[in-house]
Amino acid sequence: MQTVIIAGATGLIGQALSLSLNRHGHRVIALARNVAEARQRLGADNTILAWDDPSAWQAAIAQADVVINLAGAPILPHPWTANRRHVLQSSRIDTTQALVDAIGQSDDPPKLLIQASATGFYGAGSSSASEQTAVGRGFAAQLCSDWEQTADQALSDRTRVIRLRIGNVLARESGLLGKIGAIYRAHLASRLGSGRQPFSWIDLDDLLAIIHRCIADQTLNGAINACVPTQACFADLHQALRAKTGRQFAPPAPAWLVETLLGEAGQLLTRGRHVIPERLCHAGFEWRFSNLANCVAHHLQPSSRVHFETSQDVTPQGKRASYCLQATTQTYSDKNSLVPWFETPLNLGVMTPNFMRFSLQGEPQKMAEGAVIHYRIYLFGFPMTWVTRIEQWEAGESFVDQQAKGPYSLWWHEHRFEEQTGNTEIHDRVLYRMPLGWIGRLVHRLFIRRTLSRIFAYRMAVVDRRFGQKTE
Repeated sequence: MQTVIIAGATGLIGQALSLSLNRHGHRVIALARNVAEARQRLGADNTILAWDDPSAWQAAIAQADVVINLAGAPILPHPWTANRRHVLQSSRIDTTQALVDAIGQSDDPPKLLIQASATGFYGAGSSSASEQTAVGRGFAAQLCSDWEQTADQALSDRTRVIRLRIGNVLARESGLLGKIGAIYRAHLASRLGSGRQPFSWIDLDDLLAIIHRCIADQTLNGAINACVPTQACFADLHQALRAKTGRQFAPPAPAWLVETLLGEAGQLLTRGRHVIPERLCHAGFEWRFSNLANCVAHHLQPSSRVHFETSQDVTPQGKRASYCLQATTQTYSDKNSLVPWFETPLNLGVMTPNFMRFSLQGEPQKMAEGAVIHYRIYLFGFPMTWVTRIEQWEAGESFVDQQAKGPYSLWWHEHRFEEQTGNTEIHDRVLYRMPLGWIGRLVHRLFIRRTLSRIFAYRMAVVDRRFGQKTE
């Protein structure tokens, strides 16, 4: 077991990485500017230290094996005004400098610093770029270069430094696909620019595998391009999304319009460069996804493990359902390791996609029969309070929660765990009914069923990441 410190742990990569590190038995310490928010997103497995308590996290760095810096304000979609450029620089350079200083002051410094950067390091160009290619032109390229140079100050005979130049990360309900997926599902997306501009990308779980490889392989150091070896362009992304969501009715957005609206920031969308992960190829790394269409389809298509049917089943309280959702997740973990994670209310937020903005209200009760849990969610942009009550409880085997307050007329969710020679199957069965009669049934057909499918598919992806998976 190694102790891994993550700065920027509440972002897309950090949340997934903490789960993956937990699965492999590592101890994770997250540095967070908002500790309460970090607990909601990272769950009960990890230690959270406040960024504004430097004595605590500096002491932790002195005991850590690996530091991973993912911190940085989002580079899009805001135009790069003078104030925004300052935010982008300080959130990267100042944070990295503080971590580097703590590493340098340690008597026994961490053996590895993994510094996030981006393929934007290379700027735009007609030729392909490998790790040996010089920094490109423009604000984004210079920002990456300054970021990396700051991280390199930690390099010593005791600390290895890896600079991951990461492409666009593709994931279910998160990252780029999470941001633009709703536009495509509404059939309002358009092609950006000519569509011929290069698109550098990486599947989220492939990125996690790269990070694990960097931790384990002590021969890796310096710059590493974390993207796929195959070339793609924005038109390929647009076509892959159209193939899963249907025809789009918005006209193409010309490059000049995108750059007028976003300024230099828009050039990240209208220009680019093909990037080659030369060092990973030479190291024999194997990508799960290197075909863009296949990756997009995997993250957008409904899970084959989630099934719906109409139902007239009745709960023990005599409430009749209209629909039944059933899902089965098979993991590589034993039941004693898996079930306590599900029985911890703080982990509910980890399993909930970010578009729902899940937050527990108050200190949650310990899971047991009769326990009541209050939380807040957003559905279709509208906030609502959900109160759930544990109706049945068999510790380590099964439990049932029922909506006491929320958007459904009935929500009865059965969870059952079945161990099979060291593996564990998780069985979910939900009986539910919509309010408002035929209007509710129409809303279910148009929106709710698809949303529930997305929620449970995301939940399964999280479980796969935390406890191992058997692929569909």
